[in-house]
Amino acid sequence: MATKVKSIDSNHLLEVGLEGFYGDSMPDRKKFNPGGLMFGTDFISNNQISGIDFATIHTYPDQCGGGSGCGALFWQWLADGMDQFRDGYEVVISKSPSTALIISSASHKLVGLDH
Repeated sequence: MATKVKSIDSNHLLEVGLEGFYGDSMPDRKKFNPGGLMFGTDFISNNQISGIDFATIHTYPDQCGGGSGCGALFWQWLADGMDQFRDGYEVVISKSPSTALIISSASHKLVGLDH
């Protein structure tokens, strides 16, 4: 389907639009699914489809109970030169040094977590 959509309109980014979990592409990680669910759409394999440009995630603080994934979310992280994709909710690191510092600090803290 992604290939067909891109053949009609290659000027827009395409994403799967499904909520996902660890699935059959990473069975050893299924134990980390919220609530221990062992089923659901396979986030990893769905987002590796040719023609898919980016993935989105949903965070549920009540499900992760304050774990490292809570609040670790960017709505739109854009690079310089991607002005045509701006809608007012973007984060452009080169134009937001204070945000870059927060991301760097939080990332260094997350590296030490074993999950």
